[in-house]
Amino acid sequence: MSEHIVVYNALDIKEALGIVDKYSITYGVLSGDVELPNAMLMKRDDVETNFNYIQPIPNACIVTIKDNEVHYLTHIRSNGKESRLKNKRSIYFGGHVDKEDIEKSSTGYIVECLVRELEEELNINDKHIYEQIIDNVCKGCIYYIYSSIDDVSKVHICLGMFLEVDEDLPTMSAETGRLEWVKLMDLIKEHETGEYPLDTWSEIMVKNLQLTQGV
Repeated sequence: MSEHIVVYNALDIKEALGIVDKYSITYGVLSGDVELPNAMLMKRDDVETNFNYIQPIPNACIVTIKDNEVHYLTHIRSNGKESRLKNKRSIYFGGHVDKEDIEKSSTGYIVECLVRELEEELNINDKHIYEQIIDNVCKGCIYYIYSSIDDVSKVHICLGMFLEVDEDLPTMSAETGRLEWVKLMDLIKEHETGEYPLDTWSEIMVKNLQLTQGV
């Protein structure tokens, strides 16, 4: 039986975030005056190829400081549900908002989803991380990435945030595969050489980090 997940009406979320279809990539920050559309629950199988709806994917880019340099937690999926991500490196951890995230939410479904996903994917169940997530949501420190470069991207939108953790906190799960802390320069180099190509959202974020940090 198909699981129920949260979706937005595509026209509503595009209007709220100023997404214009003629641009292949839209990146921005959910400022305080942006109101997300009403969340609807629909069967996942019914919306995976339905361009009238867009599925929000709350996720986190996880960093730690090692030797005075920022390192990004990465994983390469060798199995799991998303075949399109197989053998691609990702700097994101998260997933779909499900029915339970909506029903039990006292802090908002983005928080509930991300807390659940980090526990499932990285075995993280830490009060400090929970407080960081709450703080990011309250302060509007959430960025979004939308891409229309392919049919899969057209029906998903990244709702992301940065979280800083201790190096030894995340541990590998069956979902994530091998974990590795990687510096920005190495992410860029290994993507460009094809040694470890990045998935679409990770590539967009890494290019943005490259620009903002002048790397």
